[in-house]
Amino acid sequence: MTDTEHKAYYLTPRERSVIVALAKTAGADAQVAATLDLSRGTVKVYLSRIREKLRVRGFNVESRYNFITWAKEHQAELESAE
Repeated sequence: MTDTEHKAYYLTPRERSVIVALAKTAGADAQVAATLDLSRGTVKVYLSRIREKLRVRGFNVESRYNFITWAKEHQAELESAE
């Protein structure tokens, strides 16, 4: 997939920062929230939106493990798009 095809997976800058934090913190919502100074509820909303966008594009992110693995595998691309 080229840079122009993935366009940071059509995620907003804030969604990208949430998923990068997810990759860095190994997935605890509370840690993501603390890292970004958000509430856990806000993090859950962002993660739900991100999952839906990725699911539409054919990525298997249903399980938490798959979601975190995807985030770690794509972390560099997501960070470079910020």
